[in-house]
Amino acid sequence: MAALEERIEVELWQPAFWRQHPGFASLSPVAERVCNWSEWPPAPAYYDALSAGEPDTLPVRFVGAEPRAYEDHIADTGEVPTRYGCWHDLLNALIWHCYPRAKVALNRLHRAAKVVVGGEGVIGDPFVGNHGAGHRGRRRDAATLFDENGAVIWSADAQLLELIRRMDWPTLFLQHRHAFGTRLHIALFGHGLLEKMRQPYVGLTAHAMLLHTQKADTPQSDSSLTALDVDALNS
Repeated sequence: MAALEERIEVELWQPAFWRQHPGFASLSPVAERVCNWSEWPPAPAYYDALSAGEPDTLPVRFVGAEPRAYEDHIADTGEVPTRYGCWHDLLNALIWHCYPRAKVALNRLHRAAKVVVGGEGVIGDPFVGNHGAGHRGRRRDAATLFDENGAVIWSADAQLLELIRRMDWPTLFLQHRHAFGTRLHIALFGHGLLEKMRQPYVGLTAHAMLLHTQKADTPQSDSSLTALDVDALNS
């Protein structure tokens, strides 16, 4: 692991980062438990801390491997390649802790949708069109967008969700501003999106999935995200 630390330029650590913006609310309990450090720990302790969890709640381990086929490596070994001292990969690990079944579902979607070249042409994703071998396909592109930059917005009020679909921001943010956190809820899922939240900027956007729920305060659970990923990303 020492060699791994020497090869990689470690990014500056930011203690208690999850307290610095409400966008981290969905992962703050996990972050405080897993990485409440004053600085990046040595690599062995870093990977041990990220991998701490029961198999039924955390089905993967985080390792410093650098495989050529990322999704295949996860599916075949249960190991998530994770760069040491890298914010992007750390946030991915924390999302694995928060939503393990949803992340497994995304990994399975990638595997199921992979384009394979067989003796009779391209086999696999029916949405690849005529792009030929090596094309990722719409399902994998959608899965990647959600995995990297996704957010989930849920409400029992269909009108609020419709305002978002129509991008009627004045009505949503001015007339219904008090709905946020009471009748309209948001959870950030994409680890790339969360990385941007460390230094938010004007124009920062997410690829959002909208859920019409039965109750206004229904929490966005790992199990419901799992079903959402499969159903929405396959459509």
